[in-house]
Amino acid sequence: MRDDYFVAAIISGIVAKSLNFPIVVWATPFSSTLLNTIDYPTLMSPTFSSINQARTLTRLFQRYGWSDVAVISYAIRGDAAPRCTLIVDDLQKLDDNNHNITIIFHRELKNFNKDTLKNMLRTIRKMTRIIVVCIETAEGQRELMISIAEEGMDTSEYMWLMIETGRKGFGQVWKDTKMPPDGKDDLALRAARSFFVIDRIPLNASAEFVDNVKTKMREPPYNCTNCDDIDLSTSQVGELGDSMLLYAIALNRSIAAGLPNPTGSELVNFAKGSFQGFSGTVNINEKRTRDPLFLVYGLDSNDMQIIMMKITEQLMNTSTSLIQDLQPASVIWANHGGSPPLNRPLCDYDGSACPPSFTEKYLAITLVAVIVPVFVVILAVAFGLRFSSILPLSCRKRF
Repeated sequence: MRDDYFVAAIISGIVAKSLNFPIVVWATPFSSTLLNTIDYPTLMSPTFSSINQARTLTRLFQRYGWSDVAVISYAIRGDAAPRCTLIVDDLQKLDDNNHNITIIFHRELKNFNKDTLKNMLRTIRKMTRIIVVCIETAEGQRELMISIAEEGMDTSEYMWLMIETGRKGFGQVWKDTKMPPDGKDDLALRAARSFFVIDRIPLNASAEFVDNVKTKMREPPYNCTNCDDIDLSTSQVGELGDSMLLYAIALNRSIAAGLPNPTGSELVNFAKGSFQGFSGTVNINEKRTRDPLFLVYGLDSNDMQIIMMKITEQLMNTSTSLIQDLQPASVIWANHGGSPPLNRPLCDYDGSACPPSFTEKYLAITLVAVIVPVFVVILAVAFGLRFSSILPLSCRKRF
């Protein structure tokens, strides 16, 4: 997997430190390595790092008592801006420092071979009911959902948590976009009902802003003749705009404080605070990076996606109180039997923890108690019929 953008950001941060000039990182998410203010003292960012989504997951684990967790990930090979590898790495680091949470299974998929998926799911079924999913293609997400339904792992016992950054929640990931379709949309939808999708807030940019961006991209020095396809749900044009705002705001604060020509390490000290950006309200923390707001999506009774929870991340705050329910519990957990799935099923993973019913426990005795008398009656009737047919014949022979 190429991590060119990640390496480039680190190299740029090192160079910026050496020359003491400011650097603004705006890719989402960026590596949490860049949060080290000693190694990167001139860096600031209007976007969030990979550890933010990892910490959001641990908040959910703590809130609902989910201590045994499986992780399934898939990163696009050769992708210039990977996210799953960074987020999963940070989740594992948080797991190492939290004795109440254990990642008991992790599989980084190389492909979506059906046998591979099903063998993996069968292993997970024996170990946990709480599964984190980070897959960087919609096709891969759908293939996993189909396999989940085919393996019967779409029941209320299972909690599937999908990490996203595309600002669209589920979208309609269960629908086949290929021609001809495979006819498995219903299977994928069945599994999707057991999922929550954790995603960043939608872009706050206006249509006018996007139109202005398109116009500017056609002008020097870009001279881009085909830069008309800007999708508000996926484009990072808002983050790029926010990076310019962050720099300008920090510089204005510096000037107001009597530093008209600040060095990089001086300028970033004026970054902390809030401003209204193109991607929503931007809150800059002590590390001079963004504290993001994540939305937790689920499907309602009509299979329409709704926002179940809102999580206001704070880098220096580990409390579960940052999770805010936006729906009543009856709606949030409607697809999970009315309550959060248990960390460990009542009957354990193989059903052995529940006592067998009377019939199951005494099945053999019950069968014997029922079958033997019936068999005896049948024999008695058969013998009686046989004897009654023989007796008249013997009487005739005697006389």
